[in-house]
Amino acid sequence: LSSTEQCFALADDRCGALEAQRRFYDALSSGDVTKMQRIFESRDDAELSAALQVDEQSAASNLSDWNTVLSRENRPQLLIASNDCVLLSKNSAITSCIEFPVLGPTLLATQIWERGLGEGETGDWRLLSHRSIPYASQVEARVALRCDHRGCIAFGKQLDAMR
Repeated sequence: LSSTEQCFALADDRCGALEAQRRFYDALSSGDVTKMQRIFESRDDAELSAALQVDEQSAASNLSDWNTVLSRENRPQLLIASNDCVLLSKNSAITSCIEFPVLGPTLLATQIWERGLGEGETGDWRLLSHRSIPYASQVEARVALRCDHRGCIAFGKQLDAMR
């Protein structure tokens, strides 16, 4: 973000991106794969693509698809607080919030949104990527989660990477 670009925090969500974020978390908490697919833009996240690994023999992957992520036994149970929005342009926004999972540390989450070109301010926000990292005092971020329309990958920090 350059200093010449106009952007501003919209806690009252005049642009509608926080409503889109609410729909994302509704689909996440209810396990609704169909709603989740409608929320995401069908564009691969470059960071996720670079980390994607597929075993040639078994076709196993480090990517958990949305059917797996949203299954009853895997779906996260969490509360959301302190959401905010930065509008980068009429068609681009970043939302953030604090996630409080039932199990595990507090997480900082961000979502990157885009509206279709030519739709102006009335187009629906589509999610390009969702990211979360542990966010608490005295907690080291050893895992970061990255998601796009295909699903999610947990990026783990190697324990000896900082030595």
